[in-house]
Amino acid sequence: MYEGNNPIALQSKSWLVDALFKLLETTPYEKITIRSLCAQADLSRQTFYNIFQSKDEILTYYIDQLDNNLFREHLFGESLPLDRVILEFLNGAERNSERMKLLVHRGLEGFILKPLSWRLSRFSTFVDNGEDTLITPYAAAFLSGALLQLLVVWYKRDDHISKEELARTLADTITRTYICALSA
Repeated sequence: MYEGNNPIALQSKSWLVDALFKLLETTPYEKITIRSLCAQADLSRQTFYNIFQSKDEILTYYIDQLDNNLFREHLFGESLPLDRVILEFLNGAERNSERMKLLVHRGLEGFILKPLSWRLSRFSTFVDNGEDTLITPYAAAFLSGALLQLLVVWYKRDDHISKEELARTLADTITRTYICALSA
């Protein structure tokens, strides 16, 4: 994937992302070809291959860019209540809801998991009942999976509950599970 700062290449990256999401509105991901992407973006295949190696790389690039918006940067290193960590994720997902919903409805939510897990591992602790609890790689993996599935169900259901209620419910569930595991 192109990593430079050439404004024309960066604009082409943006056009290819836009083209992919435009095509996803009507076409299953598996049926989208490089040729159709280039036609939608009005770019040559040579330009495509100078920037990306595959359409998967377009999604990876988009998710990496989106990942910066899913949690506000100033939160890292802070000790936060678990429901606030979850709420920050939901707020970021809501800011990008159109494309996030499209990814979920097309079964492409797996592209979100790896950067989400990495991002959560950057939170060193979260506050759990007044005690700091270290987020281990296992806890980050668990929370990433839980958040992703929460997002999938939330987007697929018509009867949305509020983000705040959703965050509290998941935090309570995780906290109770964690406490039950410790007392067993």
